[in-house]
Amino acid sequence: MPTVQSVSVSMRNLRVKGKWLVAAGILRLVGVTWLITHQVATVQIREAVLDSLIPRLYRSELQDVTYCKEPSMWGSKVYWCRSKAWCPPVLYGDYGWVAGPLTGGGGSAL
Repeated sequence: MPTVQSVSVSMRNLRVKGKWLVAAGILRLVGVTWLITHQVATVQIREAVLDSLIPRLYRSELQDVTYCKEPSMWGSKVYWCRSKAWCPPVLYGDYGWVAGPLTGGGGSAL
C-alpha cells in the first residue's frame, strides 16, 4: 500500500509535468503562428507595399534589388521591399526606390 508521502510526491511530479506540457504547448503554438505569419503575411505585406509604391505597370522598368548583396551591380532604376515577422502580430517593412540621381523615396513601417 502506498504511503501518504509517496502519493504526495507523485502528485507533485504530475503537476510539474503538467506545467511543462502546458509551456511546451504554448511554445509550439507561438512557433506555428510565427511560421504562418512569416510565410503568408510577409508576402502579402510586401505585395501591398509594392502596389502602393510602384504600380505593376511600371515595375518592369525598375530592377528589384531586394536581396542583392553588391550595390555595384545595381542599375540606375531600382526598388527594394523587405518585410519581416518579428513575432506573430508584429510585422516590419522596409521599402524604397531610386530612379535617378535625385529621384527616389522610401521608408519603413511596423
